[in-house]
Amino acid sequence: MSRAAYLRNAETVRTECHRIAGLRLPGGGVNIQLNARDVPSHDELYLTYTGSSIESGDEGVVGRGNRVNGLITPLRPMNMEGANGKNPVYHVGKLYNLAAERLAHRLHEETGEYAEVHLVSTTGQPLDQPGRVLVRLAARDAQPDKVQALVAEALGSFPDLTDEIVREGVCLS
Repeated sequence: MSRAAYLRNAETVRTECHRIAGLRLPGGGVNIQLNARDVPSHDELYLTYTGSSIESGDEGVVGRGNRVNGLITPLRPMNMEGANGKNPVYHVGKLYNLAAERLAHRLHEETGEYAEVHLVSTTGQPLDQPGRVLVRLAARDAQPDKVQALVAEALGSFPDLTDEIVREGVCLS
């Protein structure tokens, strides 16, 4: 398939998604991202033969149970990511798990109560701009401005976090 055909097909799919969303969610503001890592203006198209990252250097095969914090927590939120061996420069599972765990500890220290943090990535976005940040606190008197400042601090730490993992060999579990 040519570059032009690929771009035409992608636009056709995007247009159809908008049409269907308009039928199902009339008046709803829908933002559809298709192949979010594509940057046609710079001739960067994220195409793989199989549709998987495995053909282009996916690394860090680990076994089940190798969670970042080493815990298996039934009936509690947990990430199934095995981060050991993953690239600390760009592997979102490794970086987000470590950053979320550290932020939750920091929030616990500030409030003295249970804190839970989830960072959800969006393909093609910089690491310090997650698609969603979810913070759950047991403390009823937590100050939103202080919580937001701690979240911003954690998100701003990504370059340093990568350097720390590489330089000091931070253990993830």
